[in-house]
Amino acid sequence: MPVYYTFWVSAGFIEKLARDSLKLVDLLRLPGRYAFNQVTKLTVARAWLEDPTARKRWLLILDNVTRETTKMILDDIFPRRNSGGINDAVTMLAAGAEMGGESMAEASYADLECLIRSVGNLSLAIDQAASYIKGYKSSTKELLDLYQSEEIMKVLSWENDLSRHEEKSVVATFMPALKRISQTAPDAVTILRILCFCDPENIPISILKEGCGALDQEERSDILAASAINELGTVIDLFRSSVRLSKAIQEIQRLSLAVYTSEESGRTVRIHDLV
Repeated sequence: MPVYYTFWVSAGFIEKLARDSLKLVDLLRLPGRYAFNQVTKLTVARAWLEDPTARKRWLLILDNVTRETTKMILDDIFPRRNSGGINDAVTMLAAGAEMGGESMAEASYADLECLIRSVGNLSLAIDQAASYIKGYKSSTKELLDLYQSEEIMKVLSWENDLSRHEEKSVVATFMPALKRISQTAPDAVTILRILCFCDPENIPISILKEGCGALDQEERSDILAASAINELGTVIDLFRSSVRLSKAIQEIQRLSLAVYTSEESGRTVRIHDLV
């Protein structure tokens, strides 16, 4: 039976990353742990991570990675082959880019970070992005352009052959939750449909409430055909009811589809980038 190891490394600053990485050599009591040269000890640690013959499985968690520490991770720590896993968004995408034939010189850190933000830092989506890059031999920039185009749903439906998640695509993960709330909480679905037309960052609820409140019955008739008046009326009634509105937002927040915050400037909602 293999031996399982889990390591947590602080990667917020280069000094902390180097210190915690060097501790691996001491914790594992590896040959070379008494060496004074930092590079030598890091090489010993990476060799242990790369060793495919040892009966071990490991997980290396890199916490709070920054652009500055990413280069050190890829150059000095990231194993070229391994018998474990690394939990870090930039590294997963970098690995996918390299498997797709793109060198790290070509895959800029800015593009990697932008791609991660575009999927809302969702680990499954990042996993899937790496799989897409590998499968289509695509560049990071090309995939980023797809995420920012009308093709995004096709990319999110891509079956991820690298994933260890139960579901293999982002769409397959999101759809059950959306179907469930459409049946149990129709007000939440109404809110989502409206918020999807807004910028995902800090949507002020007061603007939507005031806009709905300004529409009286006569104005609704002027704006829409009779077939759409009832649907608009449902939306207006929802935003006029503080209780219904709060309950609907609470439901989408419970499913991690949005975050509701209250500040001095008012109450705002931030929806997940993939919604």
